[in-house]
Amino acid sequence: MYSYSCNPGTSKNTFNVTLTWDGVAGATGYHLSRNGVSLASVGASVGSYTDFNAPMNVNLMYELEALNAVGSTAPVYVMVPACG
Repeated sequence: MYSYSCNPGTSKNTFNVTLTWDGVAGATGYHLSRNGVSLASVGASVGSYTDFNAPMNVNLMYELEALNAVGSTAPVYVMVPACG
């Protein structure tokens, strides 16, 4: 459901991590977090997100939840090994 890629960031010692996922039927949006900190909420038609200037040389744990009128799904986690 989740894939990622790392590219050099705009600031020294950072990378841009692009996350992509397959849509979930009935979802009204998605919520993303990195290492337990909220990053963004996006609409149902969005299937990717770029975390600009993520720290390099650090393992990153991303969490994705699908949202709907009732609440959210169980989160999906992916660990992105240290980019750099």
